[in-house]
Order: sequence, then structure tokens, then C-alpha cells
Amino acid sequence: MRVAGVVCEYNPFHAGHRYHLAQTRAGGADVIAAVMSGNFVQRGDPAMTDKWRRAAAAVRCGADLVIDLPVPWATGSARDFASGAVALLSAVGADVLSFGCETDDTAALKALAAVKDRADVQTGVKRLTADGLSYPAALEQAVRTVDPRAPAELLRCPNSVLALEYLSALERLHISMDVMAIRRTGAAHDAPKKAGGFLSAAAIRALPSLDAAKPFIPPEAFAAMFPDDGGLTDRAAFETLLLGVLRRMSAGEVAALVDDRSGLADRITDAARTACTLDELYAAAKTKSVTMAKVKRELLHVLLGVAPGTAQQTPPYLRVLAANERGLALLKDRRPALPVMTRHADFARADGFTKAVYDMQCVSTDLYLLTRKQKRPCGEEQRHSVILMEN
Repeated sequence: MRVAGVVCEYNPFHAGHRYHLAQTRAGGADVIAAVMSGNFVQRGDPAMTDKWRRAAAAVRCGADLVIDLPVPWATGSARDFASGAVALLSAVGADVLSFGCETDDTAALKALAAVKDRADVQTGVKRLTADGLSYPAALEQAVRTVDPRAPAELLRCPNSVLALEYLSALERLHISMDVMAIRRTGAAHDAPKKAGGFLSAAAIRALPSLDAAKPFIPPEAFAAMFPDDGGLTDRAAFETLLLGVLRRMSAGEVAALVDDRSGLADRITDAARTACTLDELYAAAKTKSVTMAKVKRELLHVLLGVAPGTAQQTPPYLRVLAANERGLALLKDRRPALPVMTRHADFARADGFTKAVYDMQCVSTDLYLLTRKQKRPCGEEQRHSVILMEN
């Protein structure tokens, strides 16, 4: 049995994702295990629809098993996101890591990852960010300075950036796993137009309606994710929730949850007193050296109570969201290296870090349900069991 692992958000699941899973299967995977972000995602936003609907869509369209990436890692930096996801894929027994990328040249990616992680590059990044450059710009400049031959232009490509973090995580965590890079086709990452039949998730989220998104989403995935529009995220509701929580927090409470030394916590505290919209809040907190994505992630951590350093540890369990028969057989045959959790009762005797992460998941889901068009009461995380499907 050859097991391929993929890291995903599926926000939403679209035709390009189905293509990636099909290519992974064609590349020799007998079973595909996906580690997927939950109800809040790495860009610092609530997901378009909830994680159970997105997991069901993935299994209907080519995945065999979907594992929840807990919120500290799902909403962390690219490094933390990759480390948490790769650790879970290793624990479930993946033999190969498959990812979509702007290039399928794995040798070039591995070479660039090695340069990126060099101590002299990281020293250069610290110096350049201190001078006011954003982290992405500083990293590219530092790489070009240390090794002019390195394909540093890939650092401007969002999927390549994540691919490099996956490769770095494999090295850092001493995980032996083959790599399968599948070249992205069709639309550019954020292009708001049709190209080659594919449209990126970001572009789909920007469309004016579900009807406009429908041509770019497999029918079975669309039915799983959008049986009605009540499960869609309402940005106005998220705005009120986040601003409301911030307005009641002291400067010390905010600072305890913000991982930054550039004064971001103070800017967030000040902005929360005057901002009446998310855009005003983000604009007041951002600086030239602090990216918008960083600001949004840190604000999510304040909202959800994710303390700095939480994602430096390894996710402590495997929470199964959806599976088919092949996925269940994988869990039985590979004997995962972490406890497999499928329902609330599995957490009844949990303590320590496992309980802390699960409690965080429960809180984050309860808050997420207030960001939907159709609000839901607390307890959804505790009530949900695995979504089971046929192969």
C-alpha cells in the first residue's frame, strides 16, 4: 500500500483540487490522506464553509481520509502550518507528500529550500526586516545575496512558498518521505477570470454568488459544501465578533496573545478603540515590515486564545473528519503514531496538551458558528462524528 499525503484548506474545494488528487492517484498512490485546515484558515479568515462539509467534498472527489489540522497550526505562519501538517501526515503513515506547485522541478525546490534555511540567509532576513522590508521581500533578497544561482523567483509564488516550507519541515522534523510536485495548470493563484477551466480558491471566494462559482466546482463537491447558503461565512458577522472581543480586552491581554516584537500588539489595542470595520482595523495595525496576512493571523489568535509558541509543539492527536473504506483501512493497517480521535468521547480522558488543543478547537468552532449566515448553537465540535462514505 502506497500512501500519499496532501496538505490543504479546500476553501472551497474546486476542480483544480480534484485534478491534483487524480494526478496523485495516477502517480501511484493507493490511498490519499489529506490534512486539512479547520474552520479558520492560514490567511487569517474564517473558512467559506465549515470543515465537515469541505471534508465530505474532498472524499467525494478523490481523497480517502481527511484529518483536521488544529487551529494553532492551521492559523499559524507558513512554517508552523507546514510543520503541523507534515507531522500529522507522518503520523498517519504517508510514504509520499504530494502538492500542487508553480513548478514540478523537485530538485530546484529542494535546492532552494536548503539555501532558504541557511544561517547566513536567516541572519540577512533579520537585518533586512529590521530595516523595514517585509519578510517575503527580505527572504528573497537574502537568498539572492547568498546564492545568486538559486531560483529565488519561486519565493514570489504562493504555492511554491508553501512547498518550500513542507520540504523544510521534512528536514527539520527528520521525516523521510518522498515528494511529488504536481504543476498547477489554468488560472493564476488569484486571477479573477477563467483560464483553462480552472479557477483558484481565492478567485472563487471573490465571485459575487454561489451560482457564479458553480462552474468551477465539481458537482458532487458543490452539493456537499453548499446544500444551502446558510452555511456560508458572513463577513459582517465576523467583523462584529472580532471587533467586539477586541474592545473588551486590555492591552496586557492582547499582548499575551500576539507573537511580535514590532509593536503590533500596541497597534491592535489602539486600533480596536477606533476601528469600526475590519479594513480599518487591518490598515491601522499593518506596517511596511508586517504583512497583512501576519496581522490577520495574529488577530485570529487574539480572538481564539491561541498563545504564542503553541504551534512550536507537534499536534497531539489525529482527529478524523471524513473517510471512506480505504481511509479506514489505512488507520487499521498503518497503526498511526498518534492517538486517533473520531468523536467527543475519545477526548473524555484527555489531559495536558491534548486537552488544551481540543478545548481550543471547541471554542474556535463555537465562535466560527457565529460567523455564518445561519448561526448555530455551541457544541458542534463535540457532536460531530466521522463522515463515512463508500469508495
